[in-house]
Amino acid sequence: MKITFLGHTSCVPDVGADTSCLLVNDRVLFDTGWAPVLRLRELGIDPLTIAGVVFSHMHQDHYLGLVQLMFICGLQGKPGSASRTPTIAGPGEHLGEVVEACGNYLQFARFPECAIEPELRPLSDGDVLELAGLRIEAHAVHHVSGRHGVEPALGYRVKEVATGAEFAFSGDTHPFPPVAEFARGVPLLIHDGAHTPPEDGAAVAREANVGRLVLTHSPEARREDVLARARPVFPLTDAATQFMTIEL
Repeated sequence: MKITFLGHTSCVPDVGADTSCLLVNDRVLFDTGWAPVLRLRELGIDPLTIAGVVFSHMHQDHYLGLVQLMFICGLQGKPGSASRTPTIAGPGEHLGEVVEACGNYLQFARFPECAIEPELRPLSDGDVLELAGLRIEAHAVHHVSGRHGVEPALGYRVKEVATGAEFAFSGDTHPFPPVAEFARGVPLLIHDGAHTPPEDGAAVAREANVGRLVLTHSPEARREDVLARARPVFPLTDAATQFMTIEL
């Protein structure tokens, strides 16, 4: 299984980078960041080969790039092709309204030749999604918005069916020890390093007995501080970088 960070920085991404977005096996996106189509093309990957998007939650910095992806799928995807019917999954509370809003922004009613018909998969805690050879288990996490409202948010444990390779992704979460329960024993935990203090994310990795921790979603300027705070708790910690790729 191959995991590539199409984006890793904060809500407003650093110049030359993007915000939180993972690409798995060149086929499935976890969140979209601001500009996934541009990032994919920089890597030589055809955006039309993306099978689907799995959202951790529906905050703007995590779905801004969905408009890009929907547009290119409608503009260049052949009628009846899989690119015209991508899977879009995530917490069910706001998934449908965000996808509908993206379609309205793209004026699909006025330009039906560019319209796509995504398969929406609303997810809740405990649900399982099968997508592009991956088994994706959804687990509730604890994320609070800027107005201190609790945002429906999910983390994921992801297994490649053919090989058994696994990783866990916390999504955006404030300190939430139960992440250790669904991440237990995985070779790789990708954990929020912004809303959760780095030492707390490292404590989750230690409790879960994971093989490696990668902290993400924080600006490059904080990289050394993030590592200095996390590694005394869990030495096998790294901080994500743009286009970092991990093979499991």
